[in-house]
Amino acid sequence: MSTTGSRRRRGFPRALLALAGLGLVVVAVWRAARPAPPLPGATPPALASAPPTPPAFASTNAETEAANASPPPPPAAPLPNGDAAEEAIHELAITYDAASIPALARYLDHPDPEIRAAAREGFIALGERAAIPVLRAAAERASAEEATLLREAADFLALPTWSERRAALKAGASSSAP
Repeated sequence: MSTTGSRRRRGFPRALLALAGLGLVVVAVWRAARPAPPLPGATPPALASAPPTPPAFASTNAETEAANASPPPPPAAPLPNGDAAEEAIHELAITYDAASIPALARYLDHPDPEIRAAAREGFIALGERAAIPVLRAAAERASAEEATLLREAADFLALPTWSERRAALKAGASSSAP
């Protein structure tokens, strides 16, 4: 019985040493993957090979206007289909942020009716009243059945929230109290 206990005690330092060695290897790999900090006074390679900039007085007004003109916006990326679209809609809806309304609105015009339904449900999950005009505008472009569902979603978002209803009841109760 004493030999078993001594074996356990000898195995512990070995395991501890192996664990420490593994930790050192992880740290070494992590440090090797990081770029080295630049030396003081050294010019980064990207700046050293950059062509010299022309003097400011050499450009004309037309060149300046062309340089300051913003490029045209890129065309909208095509919307995903199937599960990818539903996942994108879900990700937009769970932000609970009104900033995702324009991105979510693009899905209301998707050719797949299931994706349009998922977008409608996404607006309901988002819960933003700012989406009401978007849903009503989409109802104008939709088929009769989808238009009804879109209007119902807009009407649902227009309903008072629980906290608004509760505040209204408190305000009504306090104004009627003698």
